[in-house]
Amino acid sequence: MIRRFAKSEDGATIVEMAIVSTLLFTLVLGFVDFGYALY
Repeated sequence: MIRRFAKSEDGATIVEMAIVSTLLFTLVLGFVDFGYALY
């Protein structure tokens, strides 16, 4: 899976995946924190 991304043009896919996964991870942590606040 990682080798497939490494063969892409200039590593743009890796950078894009890193940005998107960071945003998704922050969103999930926000939902968990919100859930704890409501609980």
